[in-house]
Amino acid sequence: MSNTFLKLYFILSISLFISSCTNFSPISDLNFKVQTFDLFSQLPSPEFKETQSNIYSNWTFRRERLSLIDFELAKSKPNIIFFQHLMKKSITNSDEVILASNSLARYRFTNEKISNSSNWKEYISIVTGAKFNFISSKLYSLGSDSFILAELLSYKQDPILLINVQLKKFNEQKFFNTLEEIYKDTSFQKVCKHRIILGGYFGDNLADNFSELIEDKYFKNPFSYLKKQSISTFKDNPLYNMIIKEPKDPLYNYDYLFVPSSATVSDAHLVYTNSYPNKLKRIGIKQIAPSLRAGLELSVRMRSCL
Repeated sequence: MSNTFLKLYFILSISLFISSCTNFSPISDLNFKVQTFDLFSQLPSPEFKETQSNIYSNWTFRRERLSLIDFELAKSKPNIIFFQHLMKKSITNSDEVILASNSLARYRFTNEKISNSSNWKEYISIVTGAKFNFISSKLYSLGSDSFILAELLSYKQDPILLINVQLKKFNEQKFFNTLEEIYKDTSFQKVCKHRIILGGYFGDNLADNFSELIEDKYFKNPFSYLKKQSISTFKDNPLYNMIIKEPKDPLYNYDYLFVPSSATVSDAHLVYTNSYPNKLKRIGIKQIAPSLRAGLELSVRMRSCL
């Protein structure tokens, strides 16, 4: 199936989905920060160096990283977060429990389990602040360790659809078919085109025109629109350099955030890019980063639907 056909197919699907909402108010008080961030599972993978097995399934090291994430979350205070590779080993060794006891204490987690690896459980998660009311959520499997979590929220009676993506490899046909399935799902049909956010980890195998496939007349990539740096992989990341066997050159972008073209974006930037002194000397590096890649954050004001 050609890229052109897929794009037309996607546009037609979303047009049918939102056809009942063509007018909007130019003013909305829904102004918030949204992030997407891959927490890094710390499970062995073919692209990781075998010599660094001391960090795989190591919860002491994970807790050290989570303390850095928690520190930065406390400063940024996002309203919505798309997490990929949220992990749990036990009641106390849990990403959610650790973060919810500190920076995310007043947030609500919507977690869907996507795998069990030995005694580790892996989740895809959407985290939202107190101003949002939960309506429904659904997990979609695209096969080959690839998932999409859709969640419907409301804010002052205006529904908002959040779509969190975690893909191992990007398959255009499966991806757009799944989006069409979401738009046709009766659980999400109350949403208009001005209240959809799509983001997450899109994996390998992205076409050169990937962003253009999404950036139709309903969506835009704020980082491209504002001409801001958006490549989440960065050379100065000590964790990335320590683990990856063959770093991509030029650096490859896996992570994206898309908002409706009608939205007003005041800022878009990378987050979790700082490195910190490593307190665990046996890991073998002086500095560590919160994760393998940076996260993305944007400040957006969304239109109200009539």
